[in-house]
Amino acid sequence: MAKSEVELLALLREFDDPERLERPLHYDRAATGPPRDAVQRQVLEDLAAAEIVTRGGRVG
Repeated sequence: MAKSEVELLALLREFDDPERLERPLHYDRAATGPPRDAVQRQVLEDLAAAEIVTRGGRVG
């Protein structure tokens, strides 16, 4: 089952193709978007706060 480097690179490109994104059956972006966006915002805020602390600044 060994593949050549060329075949592996082609396979990786195929998986990375934005036109071929896979989603779960019955995926509803409108329903999952807001909770996911809230989590993303919180993570970004937490990371920003952690960066301030590591640079010797203050949080808040």
